[in-house]
Amino acid sequence: MTEGDSDLSPAARLHNKGQTAFADADYSRALECFRTAIELDEHYKTWEMIGASMLALGDAEGALLGLRRAFEMNPRSSKTGHRLASCMHSLGMPIEEVDDVLRQVLVVNETYGPAIRLREVVRRRQS
Repeated sequence: MTEGDSDLSPAARLHNKGQTAFADADYSRALECFRTAIELDEHYKTWEMIGASMLALGDAEGALLGLRRAFEMNPRSSKTGHRLASCMHSLGMPIEEVDDVLRQVLVVNETYGPAIRLREVVRRRQS
């Protein structure tokens, strides 16, 4: 535990441990930390990292659940919305559903490059 961690809640400490494990590409350990953290305190960032960890482990369908929950909790997060739309796209979900998530992201942040680029890819797939 770092010096500043003593002021954090148990859920926040677990989230930080998960972030460290994720950065070290220890995705199984990261997922374990995030899942334990979410049991203590539900936060959109933790749900997002559950999704990101599952994606890194090759479980896009499992990731979809975490990313959807994260975006439901914070639909203003461009990064979360983009991750959700990317996951949906990789699973071959209906273009309209993917585009709807991207539209929501771009309403909040019209210059968010990753969402703009993904929307172009999705729209090309549509034609």
